[in-house]
Amino acid sequence: MSSLKDLRKRINLLGNRVRILQIIDKNKKKEEFFLRSKASVPLLVYLLNNSRIKKLFVLPGVERIMPHKVKKAIQESGVEIIVCEEYIGRPQEINPKKFSEVLKEKITNKERIKKLKISRRNFYYWKKKIKK
Repeated sequence: MSSLKDLRKRINLLGNRVRILQIIDKNKKKEEFFLRSKASVPLLVYLLNNSRIKKLFVLPGVERIMPHKVKKAIQESGVEIIVCEEYIGRPQEINPKKFSEVLKEKITNKERIKKLKISRRNFYYWKKKIKK
């Protein structure tokens, strides 16, 4: 995980297009940007032309839907694309080791849910996730 010092260097690009353009204009001298949503090609071109960008951090979902030609063009212009796993939402409260230990016990799922003190939906989510 990134340190607080590293996070301060990055500029978060999120919101609508007008807001993203304003953020780029305010931070023209910065070298690291974090793209949190899908950006259009003209927006990426604007980012390349109007900033000193060296590293572009993107979420895995954004990287998957970004066209291959666009990724290639960005990399050819000397910008490094880094896929960054930052999760939005609640942090995990379940200890995977404890969960797997409870799964190994020969008791019913209903008893396991009571023992772990989690919801049924959460239990089956974690059960599927740990078996992979």
